[in-house]
Amino acid sequence: MNEYKQKYVEQKNAILKCLDEAVTFFQEAGYTQDAESICANMRTLESGEFSIAVVGEFSSGKSTFLNALMGEKILPSFTNETTATINFLRHKDQATDAESGIVVYKDGREEKIFQADIETISKYVSTRSTDVDVAGNVDHLDLFLESRFLEDHVTLVDTPGLNGIAEGHREITQQQIKRSSAGIFLFNANQPGSRSDFDFLSEFRKRLDSEGKGNSILYVLNRIDDIKASEGETVESVVAKLKENYRKVYPDATTIPEIWPIAAYPALVARSSQKLDYRGRDGGFTEEEKKRFEELSRMQDFEKRLWKFLTQGEKAKQELMGPLSQLIALLGEHRHDCERQLNLLSGAIDQGEVEEQRLELQKALDSLNDKLKELTETMRKELSDSDKDFYNEIKAEAENFKKRYLQSVDTFESIDEIDAETIKSKIERRLKEIGNSAYENYAINVRGIMSRHAAEITDSLNDSLSEELNLQLDGTLEFKPIKIGLEEFEKEQNRIKADIDKLRKETDDAGDNWLRALEIEQKRKLLEQELKRKQERKDAYEENSLMYVPEVRVRQEEEWVKPHWFNRKRKVIKNVIDDSERKEYLSNRNAIIEKTEKQIEKLEAEITSLQNADASVKQKAFERKNARLSEQRAELERYEKQYAEKIHNSMSAALKAQKKEITSYLDDMTTNFINQIKKEFRNKRDIQISLMEDMVGGSVKNKIQLKQNELEHLEKQLECAISEKEASVVRLNEQKQQIDAILDKALELESDVNSIRVDVIKEENL
Repeated sequence: MNEYKQKYVEQKNAILKCLDEAVTFFQEAGYTQDAESICANMRTLESGEFSIAVVGEFSSGKSTFLNALMGEKILPSFTNETTATINFLRHKDQATDAESGIVVYKDGREEKIFQADIETISKYVSTRSTDVDVAGNVDHLDLFLESRFLEDHVTLVDTPGLNGIAEGHREITQQQIKRSSAGIFLFNANQPGSRSDFDFLSEFRKRLDSEGKGNSILYVLNRIDDIKASEGETVESVVAKLKENYRKVYPDATTIPEIWPIAAYPALVARSSQKLDYRGRDGGFTEEEKKRFEELSRMQDFEKRLWKFLTQGEKAKQELMGPLSQLIALLGEHRHDCERQLNLLSGAIDQGEVEEQRLELQKALDSLNDKLKELTETMRKELSDSDKDFYNEIKAEAENFKKRYLQSVDTFESIDEIDAETIKSKIERRLKEIGNSAYENYAINVRGIMSRHAAEITDSLNDSLSEELNLQLDGTLEFKPIKIGLEEFEKEQNRIKADIDKLRKETDDAGDNWLRALEIEQKRKLLEQELKRKQERKDAYEENSLMYVPEVRVRQEEEWVKPHWFNRKRKVIKNVIDDSERKEYLSNRNAIIEKTEKQIEKLEAEITSLQNADASVKQKAFERKNARLSEQRAELERYEKQYAEKIHNSMSAALKAQKKEITSYLDDMTTNFINQIKKEFRNKRDIQISLMEDMVGGSVKNKIQLKQNELEHLEKQLECAISEKEASVVRLNEQKQQIDAILDKALELESDVNSIRVDVIKEENL
């Protein structure tokens, strides 16, 4: 156990033991009312908790930080979403039925859960839950967990992230921090401080200062293990960057609360019994490695600082001192009563003195009643002035807001700029801010009034003043649907487009036909030219080739002939005709002519095969189609332009109507707001007046009542017999001894508590 926590628990237990002894004494002595009062203080002290609210955006590693404090991975860690409700993490001993958790819905229903695993918890806390509308229906979740950190009534409060999607997250978070013993605000070392972070902290610190509570938020820079040392980053340089970002937002600031750098995840890895991945390894770390992770995390140093603030802060000191102070006062009064009775029984006080004291007491009582009446009247007058200031501020601010918002509405140029839910949310949120801001000013005035009329403000009055007004601004902002004939327009538009598509196809076909006709005509022309050339070449060849036909040649050859078989051979000279050259020439000529004739026939056949395409006709058909297509396109353009003008006119009319609806809604909401303010404020004021009047006169009245009881007791003692007086003396002496013994312990404990130097969160220079 942390040394600061251990010392606090020891002091608390010692005080509880002393209170218990006092209760026994008061009960045995017959002082039942005092015994009940001390018992109530005991219950309050015994059930008092260390409530620690943790705040931060989802990127700050809030869930991992909470898990590291508890020493085990219990809460789910989200990478791109946030918790949508408050989660109270308590020790399992606080469960009433061995349940692991209780889901408390906004309608008052409660649902116990008996298995608080990550999947089940996610179902009730995540903004991405598909089972439950967490932001809309769940008020908070109580989890009862096995964790040494949560022992001795320690409660960790997991607040909604500042970047949560649910309306009112910021207000819920602020209220929870105010009710907690301490707040922890997490920054991300990868993005050290955004304007939204600083705005939240600045606004909240102003509230704490106005309520005289001082700063109770510790600044923690998480994820320092992600710092890029290879790029020259150090923990110190990132802390300096955080301070620099703070100076940019608040250039006039000279200090910032102390900043504690930590690394939650390596601390969780070091403390968890689970095998958790880290730095590329799937668990299985040695004890030595875990020790290094613990040192790297710096969590132990921060936890020591946290416990010092929790156990030595003003709130903790008052929690210990309050019961002791009341006990010492009661014991002192009873000790004085014993001495007075002993003096009376011993004859040191006679009947005359008793009567004289009675007269003085009555005179003091009459004087007190007069003074109380005067104080009450003065206080009521001052409260009445504060009431008027409150109402005047509400009306003026609401009217100014309405005027400014209507001016902004006039600047809307398109209905696209208007969203009913956004406008409704903005108006409701601003009106609530106006109400709560005015109420805060009223609370400051009330505290000022009480400082003039009472020594201190009771917790009940302070809680009443600290609570925000419970305003339920339920209004309806709906816009009439805009009728622009879209269905009819699209139907006619599609018809024209279909005609255009059909004409475009027909025009394309006509163009293709025209091109084909031109191609055919060109081809026919070329073929006819080629045919003419072939024919001319054939005719010329036939004519010219006849001029070069070779002549038939005749030559003489000797030949031996034998006329008869019996005659001798004799030589004869004869003529031989040679027409082979002529035949060859004519054969070649005929082949060429035949070949050319075949080519001519082929050309004639090809020309004959070509369709008789009249290109001019095809051209005219194309031009007609194209002209019709242009007309249809122009018709579509005219139709769309007419519809656009119609839409413009409709939108202009709708914009005007919606502006009128917004104006009407704003009027209704402002009226509803003021009426609710009056009702809610009247209820709170009545309670506060009663508390304030009790505070102003209650303590004195109690003292007078005690004195009256004392005198009545003394008178009875005077009437007692001697034997009874002797017994009373013995009894009173015994009581006095018991009182002295308990009082000595109480005074010693009071001295011990007083020796505690109140711890505050220090401011560092920027």
